[in-house]
Amino acid sequence: MAEQGGTPRRFRWEIEGLRAVAALLVAVYHVWFGRVSGGVDVFFVIAGFMVTTSLLGHVERTGRVQVGRYLGQLLKRLLPNALLVLVAVAAATMVWVPVTRRQDVLLEIAGSALYAENWLLAAQSVDYLQRDATNSPVQHYWAMSIQGQFYLAWLALFLLVLTVSSAAGFRRRLAQLLVLSVGASFAFSVWFTAADQPVAYFHTGARLWEFGAGGLVALFAASLPELSRRLSFVLGWVGLLLIVSCGMVLSVGTSFPGWVALWPVLGAVLILVAGHTPARWSASSLLSSRPLVRLGAVSYALYLWHWPLLVFYLLLTQQDRAGFLPGVLIIAASVALSFLSTAWVETPLRSTSLDRRRPWAVTLAGTAAAVLVATGAAAAGEVSRSDATAPRPVPTGPSAGPGSAGEGARLEDLRADNTDDPAPGIVFAAQDRSPAYDLGCHQTLREPAVETCTFGDEAADRTMFLVGSSHAVHWQPALAAVAEQHGWRLVVATKSSCRTGAHHDPDRTGASAEVGSCIAWSQDVTARIIAERPDLVVTTSTVAMGEPEHVPPSFVRTWDELGGHDIAVLALRDTPFPGRDVVECLAVRGATSRACDTPLEQTLAAVDPASELPDLPDNVTLADLTSSFCAEGTCPAVVGDVIVYHDHSHISRTYSTLLAPVLVGRVPALD
Repeated sequence: MAEQGGTPRRFRWEIEGLRAVAALLVAVYHVWFGRVSGGVDVFFVIAGFMVTTSLLGHVERTGRVQVGRYLGQLLKRLLPNALLVLVAVAAATMVWVPVTRRQDVLLEIAGSALYAENWLLAAQSVDYLQRDATNSPVQHYWAMSIQGQFYLAWLALFLLVLTVSSAAGFRRRLAQLLVLSVGASFAFSVWFTAADQPVAYFHTGARLWEFGAGGLVALFAASLPELSRRLSFVLGWVGLLLIVSCGMVLSVGTSFPGWVALWPVLGAVLILVAGHTPARWSASSLLSSRPLVRLGAVSYALYLWHWPLLVFYLLLTQQDRAGFLPGVLIIAASVALSFLSTAWVETPLRSTSLDRRRPWAVTLAGTAAAVLVATGAAAAGEVSRSDATAPRPVPTGPSAGPGSAGEGARLEDLRADNTDDPAPGIVFAAQDRSPAYDLGCHQTLREPAVETCTFGDEAADRTMFLVGSSHAVHWQPALAAVAEQHGWRLVVATKSSCRTGAHHDPDRTGASAEVGSCIAWSQDVTARIIAERPDLVVTTSTVAMGEPEHVPPSFVRTWDELGGHDIAVLALRDTPFPGRDVVECLAVRGATSRACDTPLEQTLAAVDPASELPDLPDNVTLADLTSSFCAEGTCPAVVGDVIVYHDHSHISRTYSTLLAPVLVGRVPALD
């Protein structure tokens, strides 16, 4: 335990070993298991313990906090490796990352340099179209960003306590505020994780209590009774077992932070409280062993290097996971780079002395370096963005698009005239989605209000209503073209991940946080359709994502409900589901490559399940346009020199528009 007052503090070798264990857990779980381990939470507890110990030392020695010196020491520790890795990733991004993703990665590099990556990821986590995006090579900087924000918050807390309390009452007032802050953050974390876990995972307020737990150990360490060797032995092993088992037992990525994060946090706290036990087989002796201590000294760099190496490996090999041998090589390379960058970059910069006459010099220099990296990355991102401002013209002619792909289409018909840069252009294609998203009539996961947009002839005598999930809204461009050319009024009201008639089947609407929103929206949009009595309701007839293609019971119940009010329904079979970002694949593999095609049998049933329904309501007309997407057992990524999808499964606006005449040909009532 750290001693009170100005007496020397014994170096905690077991903390260095604990850092090594945390870093290895993070790397191993990322590389081989594609999940998180709880190791980051251990880092947070250690950081809280160490910075609280440091600030207490400032106050006990001088009666104040030397802000410039405090920030300078932090930046000398944090920035050298962090900025070095960001610069290396930026260079690799310009060479290896597809142009379709380059701007996003460079923006995240800028955010990471300014310690704001967690907020960028929090914003993306509530965007349905971003949930399946390929991981960024700097995504792991979310933890560094929260840590940097914590250091500033803790400094402000100490300055506040120094302002409102006397020297004699400093520890008591600090303890009160720490307990209050930790309790408030933990309560917020539990509530927010239940309400919106994807955002809570990256939210600083939901994580501060983990740092605070380490801070409380540092504050009360001197007043704790000396532990017996046996109790210290037991606490150390219990703590280490909690940490190591966390990722095995808990679904960390989908349940943290919240109360579940108590598991690794308690493990780290127990090890800090146990201190060093000289017994040969104690956990602290293991953690204090030379290999773990040496690795712990570079654990920060190991955390920074392992993730971009993994992401670039997966990107270049187009794999979803690293095998055993590649994983070993990735971790070995990460360790080697960690030792090199720590020895050649971090250590020399950390060893520079802080001039007491100019305590802010290092802080200003470090801030300038971070801003320079952020500015450079943002500028490079703007250059990349300029390549994606205008779509490539859509091809014309008898073989352009799917117009010739009727029943019995051949694969060569679908691939006719494909070039290296199909419309609307590989760079632009990721933005080529239904305008319903930007107009606000396609609701997000948690928005229950029904919003509509109108297309076509607003004064038309005939009205069709498009309703359903994102696999319904990608038909909007086709239906809008039909409405414009054939005298219809098209009303669109759709919602992400909310199947048609979800209120008839609430157990299948999605994650618990989204169920209430989906059910409310489904009830309201159905009531609105019945009240307005459109001439035709258009929706999907099957679901092919994530499970064998089928017709959900809620679809049939909704069709029956609408049939009871004499409302006709056009039910479109679900489109093929590639399951990976098609545009990115085309950018990496080339538009004429077949590597981005999808085998038909992996995505759709041999026969349209809706056509086999024994109780299909009389008001329903089925339409199956699979032959405009697939032929001879393959579903190409590019058809007639037009990119079919704008992401992992949603039809591009360009291709959907080209399907309008095919749709009219299959459904004469639309003419």
